[in-house]
Amino acid sequence: MSGGRRTSTDAWQKPPSASVPNELVIYGRDGDKKKIIDLLLTEEASQYETNFQVVPIVGMGGIGKTTLAQHVFQDEVVKEWFSTKAWACVSDDFDVMRISKAILESVTSHPCDFKEYSQVQFKVSKRARHSSYIRGRDGIRKFEVFHTTKRLRTFLSLPFLVVHACYLTSHVLYDLLPELEFLRVLSLSGHYIDTLPDSIGDLKHLRFLNLSFTAIRNLPQSVCSLYNLQTLLLKGCRLLEGLPSKLGSLINLRHLDITSASSIKAMPMGIEKLTNLQTLSNFVMGKDKGSRLSSLANLKSLRGTLCITGLENVIDAREAMEANIKDINNLEVLLLEWSPGTDSSRNEKVDKDVLDDLRPHGKVKELTINCYPGLTFPTWVGNPSFSSMFLLRLENCTKCTSLPPLGLLPSLKKLIIVSLTAVKKVGPEFYGQGCSKPFPVLETLLFKNMQEWEEWIPCGVGFDEFPLLNELSVTRCPNLCKKLPPGVPSLEKLVIDECEQLVVSIHSLPKLCKMVINGCKEVVYEGGVYLRSLNSMTISNISKLTCLTEGFIQPLAEVQELEVANCMELASLYENGVALTKQLTSLSKLVVRNCPQVVSLMEGEVPVYMQQQLANCKLESLTLSTCKSLKKLPQWVHSLVSLKELKIRRCPRLLSFPEAGLPSTLRIIEIVGCNALTPLPAAVTYNIMCLEQLHIDNCDSLMSLGRIQLSQTVKKLEIRRCKNLLCLLDDGEGSSSKKSDENTSCSGNNSSLLEYLYVEMCNSLTSIGELPSALKNLQVRSCSKLKSLSSRDKLPAGLKHLAIKGCENLESMPDRFQDNMSLEHISIRSCFNLRSLPEGLHKLCHLREISIGHCPALVSFAAEGLPINLRRLFIMKCDRLKAIPGHMHNLMSLEELSIFNCPGIVSFPEEGFPTSLTFLATIDLKICELLFNWGMHKLTALRTLIIQGGCSHISFPSVDMGVRLPSTLNRLIIEDFPNLEYLSYSGFQNLSSLEDLRISDCPKLTSFPGKGLPSSLLELSIQACPLLVRQIKGRVKEWHKIRHIPYINIDYKVISDPATQVTGYRCEFNKAHPEFRVSNLLTLAGLYLPWRQEFYRTGKQLTAKTTLIWYKSDSWNTFLRCLNLEKKENYEIVGGGVQALCMTEDLDY
Repeated sequence: MSGGRRTSTDAWQKPPSASVPNELVIYGRDGDKKKIIDLLLTEEASQYETNFQVVPIVGMGGIGKTTLAQHVFQDEVVKEWFSTKAWACVSDDFDVMRISKAILESVTSHPCDFKEYSQVQFKVSKRARHSSYIRGRDGIRKFEVFHTTKRLRTFLSLPFLVVHACYLTSHVLYDLLPELEFLRVLSLSGHYIDTLPDSIGDLKHLRFLNLSFTAIRNLPQSVCSLYNLQTLLLKGCRLLEGLPSKLGSLINLRHLDITSASSIKAMPMGIEKLTNLQTLSNFVMGKDKGSRLSSLANLKSLRGTLCITGLENVIDAREAMEANIKDINNLEVLLLEWSPGTDSSRNEKVDKDVLDDLRPHGKVKELTINCYPGLTFPTWVGNPSFSSMFLLRLENCTKCTSLPPLGLLPSLKKLIIVSLTAVKKVGPEFYGQGCSKPFPVLETLLFKNMQEWEEWIPCGVGFDEFPLLNELSVTRCPNLCKKLPPGVPSLEKLVIDECEQLVVSIHSLPKLCKMVINGCKEVVYEGGVYLRSLNSMTISNISKLTCLTEGFIQPLAEVQELEVANCMELASLYENGVALTKQLTSLSKLVVRNCPQVVSLMEGEVPVYMQQQLANCKLESLTLSTCKSLKKLPQWVHSLVSLKELKIRRCPRLLSFPEAGLPSTLRIIEIVGCNALTPLPAAVTYNIMCLEQLHIDNCDSLMSLGRIQLSQTVKKLEIRRCKNLLCLLDDGEGSSSKKSDENTSCSGNNSSLLEYLYVEMCNSLTSIGELPSALKNLQVRSCSKLKSLSSRDKLPAGLKHLAIKGCENLESMPDRFQDNMSLEHISIRSCFNLRSLPEGLHKLCHLREISIGHCPALVSFAAEGLPINLRRLFIMKCDRLKAIPGHMHNLMSLEELSIFNCPGIVSFPEEGFPTSLTFLATIDLKICELLFNWGMHKLTALRTLIIQGGCSHISFPSVDMGVRLPSTLNRLIIEDFPNLEYLSYSGFQNLSSLEDLRISDCPKLTSFPGKGLPSSLLELSIQACPLLVRQIKGRVKEWHKIRHIPYINIDYKVISDPATQVTGYRCEFNKAHPEFRVSNLLTLAGLYLPWRQEFYRTGKQLTAKTTLIWYKSDSWNTFLRCLNLEKKENYEIVGGGVQALCMTEDLDY
């Protein structure tokens, strides 16, 4: 194919695209092009820097996505707007180096000959004004390039699918950000940060600040000096305790989002000064402090959504009137919330007046009133003047005894009423007195948890209520006993749940598609009902239902999915054959669950003349679950010619299947917990020539399953907890089958399609016969008497996955892996008598993973070693294993190696381990010593090192042995070093990539490396190291070594605020900055003061000079634990003297 290219794998790849379109004109895409250009050029996006991160163009191949992008790129308006643009083709081969070079060449119009990625990034950064990065575990190295981008304007963290937390090194916050003085956009969203430095206030050009979903507790007051700030996003900051007191200084602020910042208890004073504010997600009324509700009067530019919470704290209702909410004309969504459990002694009139005065303008679209403690709603709720309102929620208004006239709202489409527990009657007042067509466009109506509701009174004759309602849900209304409204012609979904007194009367509902009736008294039909559109119905917990009568079934002739559950009086599903045949003409799925009185699916048998009608039956899936009285399946089941799936679970009295057998069309059979069912397996295998999956679980009657009894079409076989199963896939017929001889000729092993075999907890199983040649996945677990895997001592050539666990009597596997070139994964666990692995292991060229554990009799691996393409090797608790497999250094694809608790290993490969290892874990004293002697620094690709085993060294890495660790380490876990006293600086100084350090069970450890831990560290965990923890808490020196780490966990307790909850602090003298400012030192437990330096704290001063320390905070003598002073002879303590430091434990003076 011309224009394409082929890779080494001979796979065609489409040619790279260019920015110049092949077609000069495109048709039908003008609207799409305009939308994209509007996203790029919108004035609001350019002003507030809140424009896009990525604009995706999604669609099937060949519909013109690239062409559309080309025309946008070449548009004259776009060219004029952006001074610099770049086009880079990513293609299927995602190469970061190639893409970076393409961007650089596009921007500079010069070829790029750099060979190193860092060179390209440096050059790009010199031209960059906007930068983003993938959020993850973000250490120093990721941000080194930013130090060269002095004029950077945009700093964004992009979300990425990661399972671990997103930590950010303090270097970024305290060192890098202050250098980016031209920054306009800063997003640290999603990172684990709990403080911001005061230097954030120096970014005077900042317009957009996003701290959403961080662990931040307080914003520094310096944020209020960002006078150009227009957007402040704090969404999901659940630990944020409040907003800065001088927030009103941000007069240019337009967007403030504190959604789900639930710890904020009040709005700061002066918020009324933010007259340009357009977005305010929440206004929190404080109890005794903060801005009052009247502050909203000045915020007339608000638009979108506003949630006002804490309304129980409004003392004077005039505040609500002065707020003048109705003049905020661009507000679309309003939420008004009182806190639950408002003081019952509070004057009810105040709350009603507050709600009355918080009436929004008439064009509001959505309204929520939550926890309103008044007895009645004000008259504006439901007033038809709200012509644009389409969504209304009334929730947890537990004292209201009646509903407002909501039927008068002309545009209301969705109405949700929850927990109005005092309402007893819903009637004319709900519809609107005298309204002939209430709720004219309502589509969804939900009532939930209306505990006292007794009656729903319809409008009556001549009224047309709910003409467009398509979803009605009534849930947990235990006292509702009268009928539901009859006139709902457009209803498509009906849910009645936990309304124990309600008789559900079904009227003619021509559009009803789904019906769920649960926990009601009875279901009846009114008149000649025919539910022609109903395709799914669930009936559950209907107390008076004894069977599905012909009259009940007749309106359900079109139902495709039917579930009957938890009906305790149901004795049989169908009353007679007529009801059955009428139902099964359209039914495709039938589920009967937890009906303990059901004896059979139908009273009696279907007459022969009617059985012919079952040939037209469409039933494909039948599930019978937890029917404890069910004894047999009717004979007519054999006639269900469309049945593909049969599941019978926990029916302990089921004795037999139909004599004629099961339908030959079945593809899936699942039988669980049917101990009385006989004969097995003939009843479920005979003459079922389409069967693909067979699952038998907890069936004591199954004693054997021979090859000739199993249909050759079965691809997946699972047998669990069949305690009497003796043999599987043997050549015999089995004790239960009488008819399997007829299938012998067509059920030979070579013709079997079985690909997946799973056997678990069959404790009588002693042997497995010849395994089918098509088998790809074999798993055998907890079969304690099994001695061999295959009667012919041979595994299928196509086997890919082999897993054996808990077969304690298994002595051997096949002698050799002779012809098996497909095996990819081997896992053998808890096989206590297994002495050896098959020979030929090294020939398995596709084998990627070997896992051997709890095999104490295993002595050795084959002398030839392991396959060269192996990627993961796990060996655990093999007590007699004498040596690590040979030729390990040749396994250049090996990435992960774990060796735990193998005390018999006394030798180490002379050539060592392959340098390709990225993960190494060992828990063994001897192996640790052997590794140290060999030289761990040789593992130049190692990223994770887990080392445990009681080494006797007093330092790690050992200074005496000169041990060096690989500089590539990202994660290091040290456990159970009983004599370890300190971490050596020489071993840690080169670990510039280390991000995660975990230390546990080192009782003598007292200190970190002398010059601290690597600055790249993002996570530190210390468990069961009591002496080290004591040093951290009581000494300045050790804390100073780790305080830069964003996440510190000590004895399972997170130190969430290392910048303010420190136990010690050391300040170095800097001539360029003679003053050092600290935002919060009240929890300081240790302080090191160098000679001649001044310290200032907001409102309180601590000065260290040659002759004087002066402190004005009464808190110092309470919290200070450690004090170290240089030039002792030049210091004098005043303000109470040394005696005032009553809590100081370590005073070096």
